[in-house]
Amino acid sequence: MGVVVPPNGMFDLLDRIVTTGRRTTTPHGDYVSWNAGMGPEVWLYLDGTNFQQMAPHFSGGFRVHCRLNNELHHESGEPQQVALQGWLNPKKGIPGGECPIVFDCPDYHVHGAPGFPHECEVQFALFPISIGYAATRMSGCRLRSAGR
Repeated sequence: MGVVVPPNGMFDLLDRIVTTGRRTTTPHGDYVSWNAGMGPEVWLYLDGTNFQQMAPHFSGGFRVHCRLNNELHHESGEPQQVALQGWLNPKKGIPGGECPIVFDCPDYHVHGAPGFPHECEVQFALFPISIGYAATRMSGCRLRSAGR
């Protein structure tokens, strides 16, 4: 299931998202989310009235327990582009978990900085651009979402 946009229909899609989507204003700009139904979503980032970025998302039921350790800012310097670093399924009393992870958080400023470390349930859309294996003292995987 997805959203199919003809090449000449991108401006129509952007207009539909801006006019019918749910807008949330933050100190870092506006977020507009639009749900196509059955899971596919599109998130827009606006700086005032200027379009900055579009990110796909899928609002499904896949959630995993994480311990978030810190936020990472994109080298572009865009304030809305924030990734989070942490561990999947953290172990109590042990600084780690099953797998280290870094992922983009498209609605980070909608919720605000949680303070770190922070344990929570995270919903992943899983649009990976790379999946790698890192040999560390606790071997694991790293996911990076689309657009980074």
